[in-house]
Amino acid sequence: MTSLTHLNINKNIFINIAIILIALPIAINIHKFQLKNIKLLEEEKGIEIKKNEVLENIGQLEKIISSYKDYLNKKDISLVMNNLSNTAKGAGVNIISFRPHTPEDYPMYIKYSFDLVIGVDSYHALGKFISDLESSPDVYFVDKLTIRSTQKDRELAQTDTLIINLTLSTILLRS
Repeated sequence: MTSLTHLNINKNIFINIAIILIALPIAINIHKFQLKNIKLLEEEKGIEIKKNEVLENIGQLEKIISSYKDYLNKKDISLVMNNLSNTAKGAGVNIISFRPHTPEDYPMYIKYSFDLVIGVDSYHALGKFISDLESSPDVYFVDKLTIRSTQKDRELAQTDTLIINLTLSTILLRS
């Protein structure tokens, strides 16, 4: 009888050991599966963080572009004429005529062109005028430039005047 009682006591231990041996591989497999899930979630988190950084950069660039649009879109032909007149005075250039063209519509912007005839006493004045246009906060494009020389009365003055025909353009971005 002792061996039967001893067997009953050991039977509970054997059952517990068998349950542990069956549960242990199941727990290990569940743990491995969860580690894979955690690793995938960390990779997704890294990807989402990179996406957020890119979106933040895009947002900042959109703000910059919007400010440029606002700046570029504050154009009016009278303001362009005023700005060109002031630039010409600063460079020692005489504006002879100013003739605007009809605006050209493009999908992303409107191009405003105009012909400008100016008189200068030297190439240096012309260079200063174009340099001042390039450094102007407004954006101007020199589309065409022709130069011709006219001589003044030789007895009164021994200098030549340069007549420059310019075709300038500026753009207005669409909203």
